[in-house]
This record gives sequence, C-alpha cells and structure tokens, in this order.
Amino acid sequence: MNISLNVRGRINRVVASLIGAAFFLTCGALLAFVLFPRQALQARHVERLPDMAAEDVAFASPGDDILLTGRLEDNPILVEGGFVAFIRDGWELTAPTPGSQNDDYTGQWKTLERVVPDLVLNADGGRADILRASNVTMSGSLHERLIRAYSFRKAIYKGEKLGEGSERVRGFYNGDLATVLGTKASTGGVIPDELFAGDRVAFVQHKKSAARGLFIFGLCLMGIAPIVLVGGILSGVLGQRRR
Repeated sequence: MNISLNVRGRINRVVASLIGAAFFLTCGALLAFVLFPRQALQARHVERLPDMAAEDVAFASPGDDILLTGRLEDNPILVEGGFVAFIRDGWELTAPTPGSQNDDYTGQWKTLERVVPDLVLNADGGRADILRASNVTMSGSLHERLIRAYSFRKAIYKGEKLGEGSERVRGFYNGDLATVLGTKASTGGVIPDELFAGDRVAFVQHKKSAARGLFIFGLCLMGIAPIVLVGGILSGVLGQRRR
C-alpha cells in the first residue's frame, strides 16, 4: 500500500512539473514571439510619425494618426492637487500564504477611476484640442499624490508601509509637457489613445523599452521551463520513499 502511494506521489510530481513547465514555456513564448513583435512594430510606427504642430492637426484627415507634443494650458482642475487628467488607484492587499516563511502582506494597485476630459494643448504656439476619451493610457513621469488610509493591515510601497484602502492619484497638471498619440476626429481635434508625460524622444524610448522588456521577460520565463521540468523529474525519480 505504501509502495503504491509512493509511486503515485512521484508520478504526480512529474506530472505537476510537466504542467508547470508547459505553463512557463507558453507564457514566455506568448510574450517573446507574439506581444513583443506587436509592441516593437508600434514603437517603430510611432518613431516614424512626423513632427506635428497644432496647425498640422487642422489639415490632417479624419482617422489620421497624430503625434503631438506641447504644454497643457488653461484646463480646469478636476481634483485636489492640481490634476487636469488623472488615474485614481486603490491599494489592495493579499494575505501571506499559510506556512510560508514570509508573513508580510503584499499590495497592488487597482484602477478605480480614469478621467481624461477635453484638454487644451499648446503645441508650437498654437492650440490643439484633445478630446474627452475613456481608457486612455497615461505614462511617463506622472505627478503622484498619496491619500493614506489608517489600517492595521499594511504592505510595502516605495520602501514604506502603506495601509490597506489607501489611494493614489497620478496624472497631469497645467504647464506639463505632454506627448499625445491619437487620431484626428471627424469633428476636429484629437482623440487620444495615450498621454505621455514628456517629449517625443522620451515617448519613443519608452515604447522601445517596453518592447524590450516583454522580450527579455518572455525569454526568462522560457528559461525557467526546463528548470521546472528537470526539478520535477528528479524529485519524482530520486525522492525518498515516505515511511
């Protein structure tokens, strides 16, 4: 009976290692050979878009891709802190795994609200209208304001413990240099897909870095796959019999 249970346990470890290796290999291949090429093509497309001023937007055809850099001006402040466009995130905690050596909570930010209203961008001395849109990606060196919650459950964020239920607001102020990637609207103005805090050069570099990150992370996951497989097989074959 014990021999049967021992053999079954070894087989289960080998099967689990096969499943784990397949998972890491699939995820790595997806990142390195599917998502990375898409991101790299997008970065190359953004880099090849022409420099545009506000007057160039007026002459663009509806649906044309627009890449525009300027400063946000004369926009109404939406929330405390001076934000004219922002993302509001909530701090959610995950309890430590029972039996693990680390008994600290881990935290992650969950998006609660994303607000991009109609904005005015001063690009080369001309006014460009950035239209209200949902699900706009915001990146770059965004301003950040923390709203701390007083909770006994805390997790580390930027080197300090932050209570569960805390919030952060990230976004743009008037006067910020911003790069907008979007399309020309049929009614005029730009429908934004991305708002980047910085100039065009930094935005292109951000896109390239994101693509490289996907590729490297994908290769790392693929490299873990054989380690998981070999480790599982050795554990199953060489594991000691339970007494």
